[in-house]
Order: sequence, then structure tokens, then C-alpha cells
Amino acid sequence: MHEDILPLCAGATMLLADTGLLDREKTTEFAPHLTALEAGKLAKQAGVGKLLCTHIWGGGIPEDQILAEARLNFNNVEVAQEMRVYTI
Repeated sequence: MHEDILPLCAGATMLLADTGLLDREKTTEFAPHLTALEAGKLAKQAGVGKLLCTHIWGGGIPEDQILAEARLNFNNVEVAQEMRVYTI
């Protein structure tokens, strides 16, 4: 995970995490997106209120797989929905 972003997220009410991969799809340490597993770890370590997984390409990873992987570390997680308004 990208430890340098942890302090930026600490205590946030809602963390929007660029979650474009599942853990099994990460082939290099320097992937341009977090995995769902990493996003869940980041949310837990940062002590955020809610994790909102973003930047998920249509037709790619099924939402239930993203949620299941993120929830291995953090339970209050959703996948961002296009055109939905989120209130913090």
C-alpha cells in the first residue's frame, strides 16, 4: 500500500479511494491504482468513517468482488455510483 497517503486520510469522514484492481490483478508494487484489499486496509489504518471505492471501469470487476475484498479489512464500504450525490 502507499504509506505516504495514510496521513492525508487520517480521521476522514469518507475516504474516496481509487480502487481499480483486485489484489490478484496487481502485478507490480507500483500499480497506478489501489486494490480493493489495499483500500480496505487504508480505511482501517486511517480510522475513516466510510470507504467509497471509485474509479472502477464499467464491465470490469463485479462490484460484489470489490466489496468482498475491501470488507476483509473494513466493513463500512460502498462502490461509488454514477450520478449519485453523497452527503458527508
